[in-house]
Order: sequence, then C-alpha cells, then structure tokens
Amino acid sequence: MKKAKQLSMDLEVESVKTKHKTHKKKEKKVRATQLSMEELAPFKQTFFEVGSRQRKAKRIFTAVFIVFILGALAFTFYQDFGTGKELLSFKEILEVVGKNYKYLLFAFVALFLYIFLEVLKVFIMLYVTTKKPMFKVALITVMMGKYYDNITPFATGGQAFQVFNLTKNGVDGGTAAAIPISALFLSQVAFSLLSIVAIIFDSKGIFGPSITTDATRVFFYIGLATLLLIPFLVLLFFMMPKVVMGIVAFIVKVLAKLKLIKNPDLLKYKGIVAVKRYYKAIKRMASSKGCLFCGFITSLLIPIAAGSITYFVLRTFGYDLPETNGILEWAQMVCAHLILTCTVVFIPTPGNAGASEISFYSLFTVNLLGGIGVTAMLTWRFFIYYFFIIFGVLFVFIKALRVRRKEKKKKALL
Repeated sequence: MKKAKQLSMDLEVESVKTKHKTHKKKEKKVRATQLSMEELAPFKQTFFEVGSRQRKAKRIFTAVFIVFILGALAFTFYQDFGTGKELLSFKEILEVVGKNYKYLLFAFVALFLYIFLEVLKVFIMLYVTTKKPMFKVALITVMMGKYYDNITPFATGGQAFQVFNLTKNGVDGGTAAAIPISALFLSQVAFSLLSIVAIIFDSKGIFGPSITTDATRVFFYIGLATLLLIPFLVLLFFMMPKVVMGIVAFIVKVLAKLKLIKNPDLLKYKGIVAVKRYYKAIKRMASSKGCLFCGFITSLLIPIAAGSITYFVLRTFGYDLPETNGILEWAQMVCAHLILTCTVVFIPTPGNAGASEISFYSLFTVNLLGGIGVTAMLTWRFFIYYFFIIFGVLFVFIKALRVRRKEKKKKALL
C-alpha cells in the first residue's frame, strides 16, 4: 500500500516537473519574439516630443519643403501654360471631364478599395494575434498612419502613431510594434516585386510602347535599392546575423568617411537595433502562416489599386495611349504608376511632395491636351495624398471638440 502511495506521489511530482518544463519552453519561445525595451523605445518617443534643436531643424526643413513644393508647382504650371502650347479654355476642360466623369467615379471606387485592402491587412493581423474583431481600430490605425506618414519626412510618423494607437486600444506592446513593422515589411517586398515586373514589362513593351526614359530608369533603380535594403537585411539576419551586423557597420563607416553623419557609433547601434526589431516582428507574425499569406496577398493588391486610381484619373482628363487600349492600357498605366512611385520613394519630403508632382507631369503630360496636365496632376495628388491629409485634419479637429465637450460636462457636474 505504501509503495503504491509513493509511486502515485512520484508520478504527480514528475507530472508537475513536465508541466513546468513545457511552460518554461513556451515562455522562452514568446520571449524570443518579443521586443526588448530598447527596441520599443523609438516607438514610445512620440512624434510630437521634440527638443529646441529639433524644433529649429523642423522649422528649417519646413521652409525648404515649402520652397521645394512651390518650385515644383511653378515648374509644372510653366510647362503647361508658359511654353506656347495650344491651351484648352476652362469651358473645354469641363467638357472633357463631363464626357469622362464615369472614370472619376471609378477613381473613387479604386481609392476606397485601396483603403479597404490596407485596413483588411491590419485587421487580419490584429484578429490573429488578439482573437478580437477590431475593424474600427484597424481603420483608424491605417488612416491616421497615412496622415502622419504624409506630414513627416521619410514617412516616419505613421508607424509611431500606429504603435501608439494599437497600445491605447488594449493591444500588448510587442504585438502593437510587430503589426505595423510586419505590414510595412510585406508592403516593401510586394511593392518591390511588382515594380521589378513593371520595369521589365515596360522595357520589353509588353502592354505597349515604353513610356519611361533613361533618367526615369536611373531614379527607379535608386528607389528600388532603397526599398529592398531593409527586407534584404532582415532576411539575411535569419541566416547570418553576424554578416548583417558587418554590413550595417560597413555602411555606417562609409557614411562617416563621407562626413554625412556625426555619431557613427550611435547610428551603427540604431541600425542593428532596427534590423533586430524587424526580424523579431516578422518572426512573431510568421507563427501564423495564414496571416502572413493573407498579408502578402493584400500587399500585392494594394499597389494595383493605387495604380488603378492613376489610370482612372488620367482617363477622366482624356488621357489616351494611341497604340494601346482597354485592359492593356490599364495594365500599362498600373506599371507606370509603380515605376513613378519607385522613382520618388527615396525623396525625404513628406509624401514625396514636389518630386511626385514633377514625375507625374513629366511621365504623363505627353498624351494630355494643353492646360489639362496640371489639373490632372492636382486631381491625382488629391486621391493619393491630400485625401489622407484632409481626413487626418478632420479627425484631429473632431477629436479635440469631443475632448472639450467632455471637459465642459465634467466642470458642469462639479
């Protein structure tokens, strides 16, 4: 009897030990994919907390940015109205738009499809990681992320806001950082692949005569290299972390020799932390293959939707490729949009402003009547850029009004 009791106790102890080991293994796996405090630090520093030096730099950048934008607009206006082109009257422009108004409606449909796909990607990632349907949170995260991307240099503000907003809505810190990073990573990979296909199709004349120039291709390859740098380093980090650290150190060393940076050690540290942050975020998301697959598919469809906006806006203003029509013309315009976006992706201005206008005008004005080029360009920028700025401003304004009302109600109760 005693032996049976002892055996039973031994089995219980063994069971507890096994459970403890299993729990420790799971905890170790979770810890491996979580971001450390130092890796989360860049997100915790909100985009509106700046020192006096940063304020001064911000003012200088804003002044340069405004001058650059005005210069870009002056250039496009001069090219359209000041070079002796035969111009259409305002009435004739309205007639062209009136004849093709259905394309403007399709442009709005393409815009909402673009937004829906962006939101769907974040929604799927949120649902997989939190097991909660958080569509409203995903919508605000995407829309306000776009807003902050479009008002900050190199689109740095969007990711910080997205992490802040997700954390505020009850998503844990590691997941809140992993979702925007993974979404951006998938977007970069998908966009790069589509851009490579687009430049090949354009150079081979698959959908019609090539509409790019040698200068466009040079800027395209610079943009592509910029886009592929982080995904390349992250994928390499999976296999050879020491090699990645060596590459980051080499890049920093070159920049220091060219006297483009002041503190090489700090930049080297930040570069390695950034790659590790991406690596851990992707590893965390990769635990769900379905989530990663859906994220990648939506990332492929998003640039196509954006390219469709460009096509429908151009068709609204009577754009027509003489040797191509129908689905082939649409495909060529989507390719042209991908190439255009890639040529300006490395420009530091918010929303690539200035460079985007000039690139659009240079690429598409050939097949537009006099006086329509600038109008088409500004309409396109409304869909791609100003729409999100307007949404963000309205959102911030309405939110501020609600906060004031709540404060007034509290004071009234007191």
